[in-house]
Amino acid sequence: MTMTDKDIEIINEITNQITFYGPLLIIISGTLGSLCNVITFTSRQLRFNSCAFYFLCSSIFDLFYLLFGGITRLMIDHFSNVLPNTSVLLCKCRTYLVVVIPSLSTIFIMLASMDRCLSTSNSRKWRNLSRINIAWRVAIITLVILMFSTSHILFLFELRAKDVNSNTYICGPRNNIYKIFISIYVFLIGPFMTYTIMFICTMITLIRIRTLKYRMGYSLNRRRKTIHDNMDRHLITLLFVQFIVYRQTTSTKIFTE
Repeated sequence: MTMTDKDIEIINEITNQITFYGPLLIIISGTLGSLCNVITFTSRQLRFNSCAFYFLCSSIFDLFYLLFGGITRLMIDHFSNVLPNTSVLLCKCRTYLVVVIPSLSTIFIMLASMDRCLSTSNSRKWRNLSRINIAWRVAIITLVILMFSTSHILFLFELRAKDVNSNTYICGPRNNIYKIFISIYVFLIGPFMTYTIMFICTMITLIRIRTLKYRMGYSLNRRRKTIHDNMDRHLITLLFVQFIVYRQTTSTKIFTE
């Protein structure tokens, strides 16, 4: 059974509508969710909490990534007359930012897990590192280091003609060697290191909390003990799910497709 030109036209129209309204709904709902997170972490109770500060930074960069990455992708796909896909500057800057911004968001979540780990340490010296003034310094240093360490994207990405007749271009690495490097850098080294540290810090924190409760002689009834056990299991499960989902999404992520 062969498809007629009308069938192909209908399928193309449906695909066009899905690629337009789908990302639009994600941008709207994601923006509302990120704004709620920002409001929560800037509340008076959490304003001077270092862990909440890291989560706030992560939420802000999530919002930036959603707005910048989503809107520019939407404009390139559906409003090419407003934001053309033939701009070398747009190619370099967009690729750089869609790598840096989500990386910062993930790193700040990692820093939040490290902060929780430090706050439960037996050493007063390590606990003193879990303070808001320290968190500000760490945030600035992290921002500067990551921005400079990924600046190679601005120099080694370029526009290549995909179809000269239809004036279609793609933004990608300059050569095959750099393509292998950027794939390992973005999809393997960054996520692997970040989520490994998150996992280790979370497990250490849970062990320390359980040990502290045991030493202080907590006498919880069976119902409360079950609740805490469930909370611990949910936290570990959430961490594993987050790791798996992130690896799956980054493994299929394409910069400009």
